Amino acid sequence: MDATVYPPGTDFRFHNDTPGWILLLAQFNPKKQHLQFAIIGTSDHRKSEVTGPFFLSRSPPPEPVYEDDPNLAMGQVKQVDTAHPGAKVYFARTVTRNDEILIKESVYSDYVPWPARFLRGIKPN
Repeated sequence: MDATVYPPGTDFRFHNDTPGWILLLAQFNPKKQHLQFAIIGTSDHRKSEVTGPFFLSRSPPPEPVYEDDPNLAMGQVKQVDTAHPGAKVYFARTVTRNDEILIKESVYSDYVPWPARFLRGIKPN
C-alpha cells in the first residue's frame, strides 16, 4: 500500500508490539527490479483487515526535464528517470483479537509528482 522509500527519504517505520521476536526477510529480483519484504513472527491471534487504497486526488507528472551533459555526444539523449503522477491516497486498517478492536486507523500518503529526466549530449563530435 505504501512505499518504503520515497524521495526525499525513507518513510516506512514499524513497531513490534508483540511479546515475540520477528524476522525481516528481504528478497530482490534483479530482472524485474522488484524488492519485497516479509515480516515473520509468532501469532498472537490478531486479525488484520485492510481496505483500499482510496484515491482522494491525482495529479499528472510535470513536463520532462532535460539537462545538458558534456559527456554525451551531441544529439544523444539518455533517460535517467521516469515520470510519476502524484496522488493523495489512504487505506483503512482494523486489527482485532477475540472480537476486540485493537487498532482502527486510516493511513494517509501524499505522493508528489515528478518529471521524467533526460540527459542531452552537448559534446562535439
